[in-house]
Amino acid sequence: MFYKFLLFIFFALFSCANICNKNETFAPVELCEINLKIPTIIDLNFSENENNLIIYSMDKWKEVSNNKINFIIMDYQSHDKIMAYEDPNYLYIGRLTNNDSFLISLDSLVGNNETKGYTLNNIIYIIPERIDTETYFILVSLHEEGHLLGMHHSMITNSVLYPRIAGMGECLQETPKPTFFDMQEIYKRWCN
Repeated sequence: MFYKFLLFIFFALFSCANICNKNETFAPVELCEINLKIPTIIDLNFSENENNLIIYSMDKWKEVSNNKINFIIMDYQSHDKIMAYEDPNYLYIGRLTNNDSFLISLDSLVGNNETKGYTLNNIIYIIPERIDTETYFILVSLHEEGHLLGMHHSMITNSVLYPRIAGMGECLQETPKPTFFDMQEIYKRWCN
């Protein structure tokens, strides 16, 4: 029994080290020339702090891609306009609350009422009520932006597209950012 406990502790610490990704040095592998400019409209219902965290996550994509992935904020619009989703040429980022009927429908479709964010077509939905730290908010934002960029879930634990980001927030010691593996996936997606 004690052996199993020690094994569990070792696994938890090892997993955390992989997720936190403290020692990674990033040098993007450029397989082709990409230059993505993504016009973005953000929900006015986000608080100023939440808005700043979204912008911060967008800036991380720009930073690790050497300015080749740029989310360009075009406007801030009402929640109703975001939910109406009018123009497929824009990325919309909407804020949902636990009592939002649309969120209740999404949760019932996936069978989970703890999901922190969703990406459908060109709309990212973030549910701040379900996110307990700023670092975790940034991770959720990066994860959903990665889906928007065409990425699928990754089995690499330090990827921002790792499917089980729940519980990772307390493990993160520094601000998350897209990894080398994430950028490889971006280049695969946009260079083929």
